[in-house]
Amino acid sequence: MHPRRLLAAVSLALLLALSGCGSDSTSETASAPADGGGRARPGKIEIKGGDNSIQNFGEESSDVERHEAAEALHGYLDARAAGAWRDACKHLAPSLVAAITSTVRGAAGKGCTTLLSAFFATAPESALQEEATADVASLRAKGSSGFAIYSGPGGAVYFIPMVRQGGHWKVAALAPSAYPSSLNR
Repeated sequence: MHPRRLLAAVSLALLLALSGCGSDSTSETASAPADGGGRARPGKIEIKGGDNSIQNFGEESSDVERHEAAEALHGYLDARAAGAWRDACKHLAPSLVAAITSTVRGAAGKGCTTLLSAFFATAPESALQEEATADVASLRAKGSSGFAIYSGPGGAVYFIPMVRQGGHWKVAALAPSAYPSSLNR
């Protein structure tokens, strides 16, 4: 399977597993609370008639939890942009790495660093560096599962699944997903 197709399939499977059912909310975009630094948090962005399962997932986490998840996300994205695969793997959820190695033909016995290197081999370095720009404004969590919601390049709003494993927040997808363009301000 082509690495980009696998990336999309694994990310979609994890998103579906973490997000549960969508909301039938019909409200317009709600105003967002400010974080401690005065920046607006995207927290409760709702899509009229759309799937709001990420925005309504669990509860908004404390600033401490959000900061810890942001550190894991930044560590992963920065290491990925630098091609520092061993460092990037430290920030990935062991459950994600296990899922990848069990579903990719020929991946058994390959380490996380080898798999990441192969997945991102054709990705332009400039794109990976641009994607490393992340201002985490929200962590929606329920138990050990969550979603970091953040703004990236050009003010686009993204989310990425996170899991709490071994007492620490870990990144649970190889790449983030963007909210629909209508929400990117």
